[in-house]
Amino acid sequence: HLKKIGRNGLLPAGVIITGGGSSIGPIETFAKTSLRLPARIATINAGENGKAQIKDSTWAVAYGLCIFGQTSDQTGGLQVGRLANQAKRSVVNFVKQFLP
Repeated sequence: HLKKIGRNGLLPAGVIITGGGSSIGPIETFAKTSLRLPARIATINAGENGKAQIKDSTWAVAYGLCIFGQTSDQTGGLQVGRLANQAKRSVVNFVKQFLP
């Protein structure tokens, strides 16, 4: 599929596997051989400075929802600017882990 859409050359870090499917035994090897790309199972750095690490990536969605919940104000509305900045920082830090 990546070759069809012309994106196969744009994945220098390969494939990052997260969520419940990442706990399937040979999924990393299967992804490497079938996609012919580097593949790894994700780990999540928790906390402001990333000192805590969640090794089981099945918790990725729950962790993301907790971060989302922390950025809500008391009336139930979202502080969109703060949420966007925190999400951007989290995503950038997460992706940087996998760059060569």
